[in-house]
Amino acid sequence: MSERELLLVVDDNPDNREVLGRRLERKGYQVLLAEDGKKALELVDNHPVDLILLDIMMPEVSGLDVLRTVRYNKPAHELPIIMVSAVGESDMVVEALNMGANDYVTKPVDFPVTLARIQSQLARRRDQQLAPLAPDPTFEVTVGGMLGPYKIDEKLGEGGFGSVYRGFDPRLQRPVAIKVIAREIVTDDEALKRFMLEARAVAKLQHPNVTSIYDLGTTPTAYIVMELVRGETLEDVAKPMDPAEVGRIGVQVCDALAVVHEAGIVHRDLKPANLMLDEAGTIHLMDFGLAKLADSAVKLTQSGYAMGTPTHMAPEQIDETVGKSDGRTDLYAMGVILYELLTGELPFVGGMHALLTGILTKKPVPPRSINPNVPESLEAICLKALAKKPDERYQTAQELGDCLRNWQT
Repeated sequence: MSERELLLVVDDNPDNREVLGRRLERKGYQVLLAEDGKKALELVDNHPVDLILLDIMMPEVSGLDVLRTVRYNKPAHELPIIMVSAVGESDMVVEALNMGANDYVTKPVDFPVTLARIQSQLARRRDQQLAPLAPDPTFEVTVGGMLGPYKIDEKLGEGGFGSVYRGFDPRLQRPVAIKVIAREIVTDDEALKRFMLEARAVAKLQHPNVTSIYDLGTTPTAYIVMELVRGETLEDVAKPMDPAEVGRIGVQVCDALAVVHEAGIVHRDLKPANLMLDEAGTIHLMDFGLAKLADSAVKLTQSGYAMGTPTHMAPEQIDETVGKSDGRTDLYAMGVILYELLTGELPFVGGMHALLTGILTKKPVPPRSINPNVPESLEAICLKALAKKPDERYQTAQELGDCLRNWQT
């Protein structure tokens, strides 16, 4: 497994449920347990479940009821469901398969057989997710219209990889943000793969400083449904900011990056526009469109093609001889963000040639030369994050975050 996939085991018998859950965890899976159909539906709505093992016979909300509800929004290729039946329930098994169940096993559960069937379904799911999609390139998202089950209320912004809308989920009665891939690249297989991987990668992350992924759709066009964060991006806040506030924000961003990097993901496009400051003062890391999964077999970018926002790119994103792009690449971008928040200016500017030359060869003007109110110790943290060589920067987001915490105290 390239990622720890999340399985949901649904069984009203606590012994069956817990024993199967433990055995699957020992095989490397993440496991959620549900004692009834109602709890199962709640977990599916709130967690990025990859496969369900679903008992057919349960009181009140049966396995067939759960299957019917899940299939309303999630097709078989998107969320595999393996039914668990007792001997003598063959009619129900046939009904479940006709309703969209992917497979079935019988009780008492033969674990090696069940594990093989789980692995087979997950392998098919991964192949389907990474296969070229076929969205309709002529489809237009319209304000006031629908996209899948979601109502489109307002266009919030647009970037090179797609547009973001404020929408509404009538089923769960909550506002959402919907990111739609740009029409110009819906026929680009590589871009579509990257779009899918963004959703899969980020949906695995559970952290208050990382924007939550709720859903993924591929028809009539590709889109990701996310948590709607109310606030403003760091690109829009007034600068320079108070150094204490910069330190507080920096700690939160580093906390988010630590979780992201631990999952084997490098953001590669960290910048103020991808950091939302909500009304409570909490930072939310967004937009993993250029994310690189360290253990992914999918090649997300063409060799030699620098990806990222030029002003926030690390030297190794411009010149591969400097070093490989890894978590320290994001820490360089964090240094640029700290610099910008503290001074109101970027460390390197100019035309493309001058900008890239500056990033590769020049030292940034010390922040205190621009804003004397910046404490020397905070300036030192910022400049270390901006070191040209990855080995001379902070080596982990945790290390940089701890330095900012210590500075605050």
